[in-house]
Amino acid sequence: MTLTFSRLNRLGLMLLLCAGVIGILGCGKSKDSLHEMDHVTPQHWPSSLSDAAEKIRERLSMLQVEPAGDGTSSNPDPSTLLKELSDLVGWVPEVAADTDLAEQDWNKLYAASEVARKQLLRTKSIHPALANDIEALCVLLTEAQTLLPKASDEESPALTDAVVR
Repeated sequence: MTLTFSRLNRLGLMLLLCAGVIGILGCGKSKDSLHEMDHVTPQHWPSSLSDAAEKIRERLSMLQVEPAGDGTSSNPDPSTLLKELSDLVGWVPEVAADTDLAEQDWNKLYAASEVARKQLLRTKSIHPALANDIEALCVLLTEAQTLLPKASDEESPALTDAVVR
């Protein structure tokens, strides 16, 4: 069977019509956000920049406490805490991107989170230099929260420069 020009035109027109109908009606449930996850949100996902700072500091503090020799520590397993800390530090740029934070302030958060994230990938414990980098990130997160419109009606100064190793 040989396709003639008129058959090709009809076939093309039908394909174009189908594409148009799908484009107009959509092919499924629409999402509210392009960044909406298709899976369950982790329980330790931060709700804001200040929540991220709080959760990071909480896990950092628990990891820095010496475990009780008798095994009665109420803290979760250190490997779980370290994984969650790594998750939280790695999520900082995404959480910050979902705010109205200025690009220059987001860049500072990103740089500080990358420094800490890379160190966390290479370690199984928290050493003083890493703890300082993580705390510097938390300071930036807390400052960044104050820069957001809900926090203040006045224009706030830009984030201070973090000490990046």
